[in-house]
Amino acid sequence: MGLRHADYRGILLFLGDLGTANDVDGFMTTSVGRLHDLVPAQWISFHDLTYTYPRPFHPEVIDVFAYREYPPVSEIPDAADIQSSCEHANPLCATHDGLPHVRRISDVIDRAAVLARHDFYQELMYPIGREFESKASLPSQPGSCRAFVLSRDGRNFSDRETLILEALLPHLTHAFRNVRDRELTSAIVATLDEVAGVKSLGIVVLGANERIEAFAGRARSSSSPTSDARTAISRSRSPRGCGTSNGELRRRKSGCRPSGSSSRAPKGTSRSGSSRRGGAHGCC
Repeated sequence: MGLRHADYRGILLFLGDLGTANDVDGFMTTSVGRLHDLVPAQWISFHDLTYTYPRPFHPEVIDVFAYREYPPVSEIPDAADIQSSCEHANPLCATHDGLPHVRRISDVIDRAAVLARHDFYQELMYPIGREFESKASLPSQPGSCRAFVLSRDGRNFSDRETLILEALLPHLTHAFRNVRDRELTSAIVATLDEVAGVKSLGIVVLGANERIEAFAGRARSSSSPTSDARTAISRSRSPRGCGTSNGELRRRKSGCRPSGSSSRAPKGTSRSGSSRRGGAHGCC
């Protein structure tokens, strides 16, 4: 079964809204709220967390970096105690592998007789309406999980709904990385602003392929910060005596620092240039 024209239109509208997110909170609010329009569910959540295995196939959450659910998921009294006493774990979490894909409970446990003996499902999921569940996992490192979980009762998630989620996965992955990197860049710039204020520096933050990502300190107040930054970086790389003005040579001979300088960190780390010219669900 393939997707319908209406599905493609809905996906394009969803991606248009997702593109307006400027931070992780905006990403979660938009994605969790709007997924209902594409794949109906009683509960939808997103989580970004790390976990460990105190028991084989029984993940235990260590840290939660981001979490959003809509609407709030029903709570079961003493859920933590029940979970610790269960022989089984959440069927979709026990099979988590960090790869981007969509899995339904029926993809993991395909026989009703087996599910009937699954204590975690019978005690913690079925009673609150989480009869059917689908997990759309974004790529994650070992020991971490970043995923959307959709739950409902009444009917299973169809193959067509699974295809919709699969079509969204690369876009959701890209959007999440963008907003997370943007928040990281903002935090770095805030720190560099403090440093620049002490030394009266202008700082330029370089990203991949030496793309200028942000400015800090006096670099913000320049009338054309991008042009000034590129000039400073270019000058700092010029061989001694080549492409350098007479004034620059005189300053070097007198021991004065050049008017522009930059530094590059080792490959694979953040790089910055400085210029004096003024980024729960019981489930893992």
